[in-house]
Amino acid sequence: MIKHVVIAFFSLILMACSQAPESVLKVDGSCEEPRPQICTMEYDPVCGEVNGELKEYGNACSACGDPELSTYQKGACPE
Repeated sequence: MIKHVVIAFFSLILMACSQAPESVLKVDGSCEEPRPQICTMEYDPVCGEVNGELKEYGNACSACGDPELSTYQKGACPE
């Protein structure tokens, strides 16, 4: 019985984590509040603007986790 409860618990956590990044992203390249505190490690680079400078992030969720970020766009930052 406990084994089934543990499996169900971790399954729910996995499903919640896999959906978290989408809930904080907007189509216009901005982030919703509250900002994410935990993100997946998938690599899907975005280029963000922080205090007028470009900064590359591993994914949009990681970018939105930076409170200094103002906007981002998909893809790596230009060299």
